[in-house]
Amino acid sequence: MKLTVLYDNTALQPDPQPDWGFACAIELAESNVLFDTGTEAQILLGNMDKLGFAPRDFDLVAISHDHHDHTGGLAAVLAGNPDVTVVIPSRFSRDFKDRVAATGAKLAEIDDAGEIAPGLYTSGQMGDGIIEQAVVMDSADGLVVVTGCAHPGVVEMVTQAKAALDGDIALVMGGFHLMATPVAGVEDIISRLQRLGVQRAAPCHCTGDAAIEVFAERYGDDFIKIGVGWKSEFAARP
Repeated sequence: MKLTVLYDNTALQPDPQPDWGFACAIELAESNVLFDTGTEAQILLGNMDKLGFAPRDFDLVAISHDHHDHTGGLAAVLAGNPDVTVVIPSRFSRDFKDRVAATGAKLAEIDDAGEIAPGLYTSGQMGDGIIEQAVVMDSADGLVVVTGCAHPGVVEMVTQAKAALDGDIALVMGGFHLMATPVAGVEDIISRLQRLGVQRAAPCHCTGDAAIEVFAERYGDDFIKIGVGWKSEFAARP
């Protein structure tokens, strides 16, 4: 089971291009999943190529929420892989669903937490205004929660994932949407995550530089700096 960040504001390698947005490749034993598609199609496709991926490599595309910095590359991915299945919260707009359906791709609409591929789960759709899902990889080390922007709240999304899958949280990574959150608020969120048993944290994208620094201080050796090109491997649960 492998994770590779394909799109983010920062890059950890010289060749892939950083840009505002998020996308992550999730390689499982039986399938590959693309979680979000960044902002600019050409940047996404270029980063994919440099990191060893192509649109046709993915069996599923899961979209966290309907914002352009997470969906901007979707049309290009579907053009290169029209047979892929796109997993979205059922409360996404009709316009979004029609645009996906027009490409010939299959739509899988989710409501509640559940398995979307062997070893990979959705948190279920969350939120009142901005509807969002996280994806959760079930590894031998524990659950790995990947968020797009965590608009419903990163603590709330981790709480739902933990309750739905009844497991320890090995890692939470992705955008946490804390750019406008004061330091005291970020510290409170970190304390709540730690009380939930989140062992490691890898914030990026819309978390904000100041909040990321607080995570680095509070998590110490269990803080992971990520960006485009970051890769990590996890043992599958027996």
